Amino acid sequence: MCDPYAHFILTYFVILMHIVDMNIQAIIKEIGGPSHVARLLGISHSTVLRWKRIPDNRIIAFEAATGVPRELLRPDLFIRKSVKTRGKK
Repeated sequence: MCDPYAHFILTYFVILMHIVDMNIQAIIKEIGGPSHVARLLGISHSTVLRWKRIPDNRIIAFEAATGVPRELLRPDLFIRKSVKTRGKK
């Protein structure tokens, strides 16, 4: 039997690996479907179904509820921060 924590980490990793190439409805399906996302955000599932992309006013709540980074969900609004490496001396 699989450890639930390991299963969660694996599922999260798979979602993150595929999220860049997925449209919003596919991402929502991977997370658990529009009804699940709607419950997480406290909105109706029909609202979620109408999304072509995550609305600006919902992106922070979506990230907090699902753990999917905002930079991956809306790269048009959020720039992914890169880690600076030290230069050689």
